[in-house]
Amino acid sequence: MRTSSLRLSPRSIGISHWTLCLLVIVGCVLQHIAAGFAMPAPWPDESSFLWQAIAFQRHNTLYAPELNPLRDVLWMPPGYMFVIGTLFKIFGVSFALARAVSLVCIIGSFILLAAILKKHPFPFISTALLGVAFLSSPMTAIGNTARMDSFLLFIASAGMYFFYRKRDYLALALISFTPLIHPNGLFLCAAALGYVVTTKSWRKNKGSSRYCWRNIIAAFLFCASIACWIAYIAYMTRNWSGFLADMARQFQHKGALADTLVSPGNLLFALVIGGIIWYGWKTKIISALLAWFGGAMWLLYGVSTEAWYECFYAVGFVLLFCASLPILIKFSHASFPAATQTVPRTNMRVRATALLIVTLAIVSYTSINFYKSFTGAPFTSWFGMHAEDSGVPYKNANDIAAVKQYLAGLQRTFNSNPLQPIQPRPRHLLVQFLPEADALFYSDMETDSMKYCQGTLYPFNPDIYIIHSSRYITAFLKNTIDSALTTIGVFHSDTISILTTRDSTESWLVIQRTKN
Repeated sequence: MRTSSLRLSPRSIGISHWTLCLLVIVGCVLQHIAAGFAMPAPWPDESSFLWQAIAFQRHNTLYAPELNPLRDVLWMPPGYMFVIGTLFKIFGVSFALARAVSLVCIIGSFILLAAILKKHPFPFISTALLGVAFLSSPMTAIGNTARMDSFLLFIASAGMYFFYRKRDYLALALISFTPLIHPNGLFLCAAALGYVVTTKSWRKNKGSSRYCWRNIIAAFLFCASIACWIAYIAYMTRNWSGFLADMARQFQHKGALADTLVSPGNLLFALVIGGIIWYGWKTKIISALLAWFGGAMWLLYGVSTEAWYECFYAVGFVLLFCASLPILIKFSHASFPAATQTVPRTNMRVRATALLIVTLAIVSYTSINFYKSFTGAPFTSWFGMHAEDSGVPYKNANDIAAVKQYLAGLQRTFNSNPLQPIQPRPRHLLVQFLPEADALFYSDMETDSMKYCQGTLYPFNPDIYIIHSSRYITAFLKNTIDSALTTIGVFHSDTISILTTRDSTESWLVIQRTKN
C-alpha cells in the first residue's frame, strides 16, 4: 500500500520560512510606529551622539560645541556619527531619520540571522525564537533609539552571514570595523578570530574567478578599515587629554566587571558554551559559528550590564540555544540507536541520563535567562517605557511650533539687548532642554546668537531651561532632570513660566536665569 509523504518540498519550506520572517518584520515596523517618541522618550545618549553627527553634516568635523565648546568629545568611537552625519548630508538633519536607521538595522539583522537559521536542523523553531527576541521590548526600544547598538548588531549579523556563506575574509573585514562603532565590537572581533582559528574555516578555491572577486572586495574593505583605524588613532592623539578625560569618565560610569559575571551559574554556562564550540569544531557543523557569536553577545552584556545591551543578551541566548540543538540530536542518536543495533542496556541508560542532563542544562538555562533578559513585561514595557497612548503623542506639530516661536522671540530679544556674560563664557544665549535630547527637534533654530548646550560635559551654566514634563518621562529621566535643577538651584529672581500644555500631562516649562 502506498503511503503519502508529509514532507514539504524545499520550495514550500522556503516560502513558509520567509512568510514567518515577513510577519516578524511587519511586527517590528508596527511596534516602531506605536512606540513613536515615547519608547524611549528622547534619551541623553541620542543627543550626545547626534550633535557630533550634525557637526559632521555642517562642517565635516566631530567638534560639537553643544557638547563642549572648549574641545572635541571622544567618549565613543566615531563610526556611528560619521554614518548618520553622512545620511544627514543627503537627507537633511532629522531626529526621526536617525531613529529609523536603527529600525532598518534591526530588521536587517533579523533577515541575515534568519537566513543562517534557514538551514538549521530546526529552522521554524529557531526562526520563531529569533522572532520572539526581535519583537521583545528591549529590541523595540533599541530599534527606536539613535544609538549605535543596532548598527553594531547589524554588522555582526552581516559578518556571521558571510562566515556562513564561506566568505571568511569578507566577514573578517566587516567585523574589523565594529570597534570603530562601539568598544563592544572587541567582543565580536574576538568571536570572529576564535571561530576562524578553531574551525580553520577559510577556503582556498583558487580556480574560481568568483572567489578572486570576493577577495578583491575583502581586500578593499580591509584597506578601508586600516585607513579608518589610522585616522581614528591620529584623531585620538591630536586630542589626547580630552580622550583620557572622557575614557576615565566612561570607566567610572561602567565600573568594574559585573559581580554576576563570575557567579556559579555563569561559570557553568561558560563551560556549556565551551563544550558547544569544541563539539562544533570537532564535527564541522554550524553550531560553532552560532556558539562563538552567541557567547560573545552573552559576555558583552555580562561585562557591562547596561540596559541597552539587553538586545545582544536576548539574541545571544537564541543563538546559543540553536547551537545546542544539533548536539542534542547527536546525543539522541547515540543514546537511542536504531532497533537493529545491539547496545548493552547499561550503556543505553548512561547515554540517556547524559542526554537528559545536557538537555536540562542547556535548554532550561537558556530559556530561563532568555526570559529574564526582558526587564518588565516582555512585549509591552521596558524600564518604565511604554508606547504612545492612543491620541497622546510625545510631541506634535503644534508643540514644536510653540517652542520654535518662543525660541525665535528669545533671539530677537537677545539681538536687541544682548547679555554681557562673565568671561570666558561665549557671548551668546545658552539654552538647555530637559530631557536634553528634546533639543534635536529644534536643531534648525540654532544661530550665532543662540546655542544649545548639553549639561554632561558643558563648562558653563545655561541662561534658559526648557523642561518638557510628560507622562512618558521614565523615573531615570525624571531623576536626571531633578538632579540638574537641584544642581543649578532656582533663584527668586528667575522667571518661571508655562510655555504650552496639552492633554493634561504634556507641558513645557521655561526657567529664565538671572544669575550664572
